[in-house]
Amino acid sequence: MLHDKYTIKQLQAACLPTEKEREIQRISDLTLGEYIRLVENPDNWKKLAINIDREIFIEKLNKIRNIRNDVMHFDPDGMSDEDLSKLREFVRLLQSLAKYGAI
Repeated sequence: MLHDKYTIKQLQAACLPTEKEREIQRISDLTLGEYIRLVENPDNWKKLAINIDREIFIEKLNKIRNIRNDVMHFDPDGMSDEDLSKLREFVRLLQSLAKYGAI
């Protein structure tokens, strides 16, 4: 979805100022949080050319980021049914976008 849409300079701009020394050459060099910062910029969002609300998409992606962070940092409570439902809902959204050629 993001591949080949942005210049290296745009990708680097999505990094936190404290991360400016990190080498960014391609979209896969970014973190999920940096993907969010990238598409928060309205001009960057337009490059995706998808007809869905940017703010709603970012809100959903941010929820996914939070779930990912909990999982990767070994939340002792594990994943809730609600979190699993949010993940499945987001996957369905991406699959729908792919099905209709939006990504």
